[in-house]
Amino acid sequence: MVDRSYSKFPEIRDYRDRGMKKWQGFFISEHNTAMKQDKLKVNPDEFIQAEEDEIMLLLNQAFLNELQIKLVIRKSDDDIEIFIGKVIEVTMNRIIYFKTSEMQKISIDKIISIEEVD
Repeated sequence: MVDRSYSKFPEIRDYRDRGMKKWQGFFISEHNTAMKQDKLKVNPDEFIQAEEDEIMLLLNQAFLNELQIKLVIRKSDDDIEIFIGKVIEVTMNRIIYFKTSEMQKISIDKIISIEEVD
């Protein structure tokens, strides 16, 4: 606690600084943003490529039951991308996949894994 007895004004003498509490809202939002970005950073080597028949089955189930799913897509040999949304249409060559407010066309052969999101 800082000694403010030198001041002639009672408002200054009685002021209690909240310290870091006044910055807590700022740090919490920054921390949450950083945590969300860290969740999306995934090592591509953690995933085993699923069989195409299994992928098609899971995609069709997600489409028919209108499930929200998480897709892990291989962009390149060492880079992946994660999409969360609902399947809009499944074709033999590609899947049209809904991600938040935009449509994504994703090739089935680039899908690494699929899982349901609660």
